[in-house]
Amino acid sequence: MKLFNGKNEKNLSIESNSKREMFEKNGGTLYGLSRELIDYDLAFYAVKKMRTELNNVPYELIDEKIIFEAFSGLNWPEDFACFHLAKIDRSLALKMVKINGMALCLVSDDMLDRDIILEAVKEDGLVLEIVPKNKIDKEIALEAVKCKKVTDVVESVLLRIPEELLDSVILLEAIKNSNDVAEMFETMILYKGQLIYGLIDGKIALEMVKKDGKALKCIPDEMINEKILLEAIKNGCEVDDMVFTVEHLPDLDLPAKNDLLVKMSKLNAEVLSGVSSDYEYAFDVSEEEANKNIKYIVLETVRQNGLALKFVSNEKIDKEMALEAVKQNGLALEFVPSEMINKEIALEAVKQNGLALKFVPSEMIDKEIALEAVRQNGLALEFVPSEIMDEEIALEAVRQNGLALKFVLSKVMNGNIAAQGIKQNIEALKYLKEYLSNKEFRDELLPVLNEVFAGESLDDTSPKRR
Repeated sequence: MKLFNGKNEKNLSIESNSKREMFEKNGGTLYGLSRELIDYDLAFYAVKKMRTELNNVPYELIDEKIIFEAFSGLNWPEDFACFHLAKIDRSLALKMVKINGMALCLVSDDMLDRDIILEAVKEDGLVLEIVPKNKIDKEIALEAVKCKKVTDVVESVLLRIPEELLDSVILLEAIKNSNDVAEMFETMILYKGQLIYGLIDGKIALEMVKKDGKALKCIPDEMINEKILLEAIKNGCEVDDMVFTVEHLPDLDLPAKNDLLVKMSKLNAEVLSGVSSDYEYAFDVSEEEANKNIKYIVLETVRQNGLALKFVSNEKIDKEMALEAVKQNGLALEFVPSEMINKEIALEAVKQNGLALKFVPSEMIDKEIALEAVRQNGLALEFVPSEIMDEEIALEAVRQNGLALKFVLSKVMNGNIAAQGIKQNIEALKYLKEYLSNKEFRDELLPVLNEVFAGESLDDTSPKRR
């Protein structure tokens, strides 16, 4: 196959290798080589080995591929200090900044026009730091803050925008693009506090907390309302002093503020910590009224999320709160003060989740409580005191979950219990190893197994029998 004036591929390869050898013998540089020797392949090879060889590439050979090889990975203007291209015209300048915006530092002032700047900031918004302020307009500023390269440092771009251009439109774009809206506004307020506070209106405030709940701390108090608070809670705002924030809302009466605290607590149960500790002081009400309102807020919350009881101080928890919490989630018993747990609360807890037996004081566990627990979850047998455990309790446990065989005490274990456990879950066999070595146990187990499985196909394919 003939290519390029009759030279075949093999000859081209030899010629290319020969030129590369001459390049290496020349000290690994194109400088000083005859122009006739430098073709595109050698130019690309040279730049790939040493990016600064771009300085020695004949202008007519420079294209996007070679520029990309030279400029990829470079970030700051100082990285470009080693480039001294003999000739940069507007066409080459545009190619350069589209590949790496920071290449703008190589463009001469007389060539630095709006189109080149715009392409540069689209590629890297931080380029705005090296753009003369008198050349920045609204579109250039917007493209800079929208650039995906600056999501972690949008504030650095905003600080470079002339104050007369900084408006709500640019702020909204910055919010959309920022990975840390709270940090962005903290920085902007530090340097341009009065200007930024003047730009934050209801729309911007809402977008701030939708993107980052922690940005709530950057919103002026007079801008905060119920909608903004709830959005902030949904999106991870810090809940310290939240009771005081609610108290300062001017448009809500006390019952409405209580209802707002309920909504907030349902979104983030940690709000209850401040409710139970700060309510009386924050709202300046009597202890009696404070306790009544705290109880209302806690009850409404634990009826949806029993585990929210965790955030209520012990001295504020009463039996009604405890009962409602364990009815919703038995494991909330962990957060009920031990001296408050009675049989009614314990029973409600284990009925909802048998594993709540773990949190029932051992001296309170009787056969009724134990049975309710293992009927709900056989694995609760682990927490049944040895003096309470009997054949009935063990049977109920393994019928609910065969793996409860693991917790059956040797004094209770018999062939029927073992067979019922295996029937419920064949994997329970692994807990009988120590017993199967005993001939008397095997002799007792086998007839019961035959009776238990009588009439069932040995190739039963249910998941627990596989």
